[in-house]
Amino acid sequence: SFVVKDNKTENHKEVENKIGEIKDDLEKAYNGENAIESEKIEKDFVVEMLKKNGLEDLETKKLFNDYLDQQQELRDSNEDIDASQIFNIRHSMDMTDFYTAIGDNEGALENIDEALDQAEHYKLEDLVLEIKNKRKELLKN
Repeated sequence: SFVVKDNKTENHKEVENKIGEIKDDLEKAYNGENAIESEKIEKDFVVEMLKKNGLEDLETKKLFNDYLDQQQELRDSNEDIDASQIFNIRHSMDMTDFYTAIGDNEGALENIDEALDQAEHYKLEDLVLEIKNKRKELLKN
C-alpha cells in the first residue's frame, strides 16, 4: 500500500503521544505516585492542547497553569535585569500565542501590544521588528 507522510500527520502523532504521556503522569499524580514534574513543558505543546481542547478542559488547564508556574520560576531565578526584561517580553509573546489558540484575538492583540511597548521602551530593535511582524500576522487573521 502507498503511505503518504506529511508533517501535519507526524506532528499530530507526536501531540497524541505527548497527550498520552501527560495523562499517564496526571493519573499517577492523582493516585499519589511520583509523576515527572521537573520535565520542561514546551510552549508549542501547550498551544496545541489549547487549540485542541480549549481552556475548559481540566487537563489542558492544569498543563497551562503548570507552564505559567514554570515560566514564573524561571523569571524569578534570573537576577540579570536585561534578561528579565527580555523574559517578560517573551512571556507576553507566548501569551499572544495562547490567546490565539483559544480564539481570543482581542487578548492576543493586548499581549502583543504589551510586548511591543516593552521592546520599544528598552530599545530592543530586533525584538521590536519580530513583534511587529507577529502583530501583522495576527491582524491578517
